[in-house]
Amino acid sequence: DNGHAGKVIAALNMRFERQLHHCDCIAEMTEIAVDAEYRSKGIGKEMFARACKIAKDFGCPQIELATNQLRTDAHRF
Repeated sequence: DNGHAGKVIAALNMRFERQLHHCDCIAEMTEIAVDAEYRSKGIGKEMFARACKIAKDFGCPQIELATNQLRTDAHRF
């Protein structure tokens, strides 16, 4: 039991795509979110690190993180 009673507190969406202009498979994180109640506890940082490891293990030489320019908190992260 992690004390969250089955509640989803964070999510990350990442896709893998072979892109001609990169000449390789690229990992792109298109969504990363942590419930406001659980932010600033290292959860996003841990998810990001795990996603980077998965991408590296998949053979991706580059990882992209997409975010809307209006999401200043996301940019700070």
